[in-house]
Amino acid sequence: MISRRHPRHYDQALRIIEAYEGNTPFPIYLSDTFRRNKNWGSKDRRSYRELCYLYLKNFRLFKNAENPTEILISLDSDKSNYDPDPYFEFYPDISKSIEKNELARWFHKIPPIFYFPWDKNIDLTGLNARKLSEFQTWIFSNQPSLNALIDKGEGIIQDVSSTQVIQSYATQLNGKKVWDCCAGAGGKALMIEHLSAPSELICSDIRPQILENLRSRFKLNRKKEPQLRVMDISSSESNLSDLKPEIILADVPCSGSGTWRRNPEVLKNFEVSQLDFFKQRQKRILKTLSTIDSAEYIIYCTCSIFKGENEEVISEFLSENQQFSCQNMMYHGHIRENENVRGDYLFSALLKRL
Repeated sequence: MISRRHPRHYDQALRIIEAYEGNTPFPIYLSDTFRRNKNWGSKDRRSYRELCYLYLKNFRLFKNAENPTEILISLDSDKSNYDPDPYFEFYPDISKSIEKNELARWFHKIPPIFYFPWDKNIDLTGLNARKLSEFQTWIFSNQPSLNALIDKGEGIIQDVSSTQVIQSYATQLNGKKVWDCCAGAGGKALMIEHLSAPSELICSDIRPQILENLRSRFKLNRKKEPQLRVMDISSSESNLSDLKPEIILADVPCSGSGTWRRNPEVLKNFEVSQLDFFKQRQKRILKTLSTIDSAEYIIYCTCSIFKGENEEVISEFLSENQQFSCQNMMYHGHIRENENVRGDYLFSALLKRL
């Protein structure tokens, strides 16, 4: 077996993994590790990063392994040795709409960078990018630095699935008073403002700092600043009476299983028992939102592939709230123009008040 790296890189990467306790996201842990070891050169750091993620994406192969170094070298030298079923343990819980035999290929492939420019006429072919015309999105496969474009507010890095969900419901959002009730960093909110020109946009989140970051992003990208509200919509104590939205986008907290190729450490530490926690929280959020009489539509979203967080939540909600019907339900991220590339898995359901 031929190693394509210095032999010490494999052992050091395994030591990095062994010291990781899972208390913080792995990228943060890795950055902290690099800061503590300033003697590691840039090539060393890149090699350690690649090998650590190779381990995390194939962690099942290392269980009870007598020689993990040998396994890591094997994975590094031949992709055919990759774990063929990284989601195998969760197959019974995955939605029937997901092609399970495609998950491994998607999971092991390095995610491309998707960039959405505000100027639809911009030409980025000089940066070795290809345009996905159906999404007005540019795709980069070589991990370029887009800081010059981002810092000028000329567009945002946004997974194509998130772009697709806003494009899918632009007709319902157009010219309406929209509430993005779990706004987070504001990527979808920026897309709503750009694609549908709402009459008013409200963004809320439980975290004050992330809303300040959202405000800064809107200012940088020269978009009309939304109304910001700090609130926990899963709490019965939240006062929603003065919002009066016509459309609610609920991109709710979930397992994140549709994005695990980016953070495989979550898959490694995930247990099926956690699904019920997310499901119950999602149902509480939907129940709260259903009481807002001004809302004609609720757009329910998760970045999950589990039926318990998606189809089952919608089915149970509809059985308990007969004043709503489901107009549309789908998984986003598929790219018809390029079958070899797909975005993250993102589920959405359009709920209409009758």
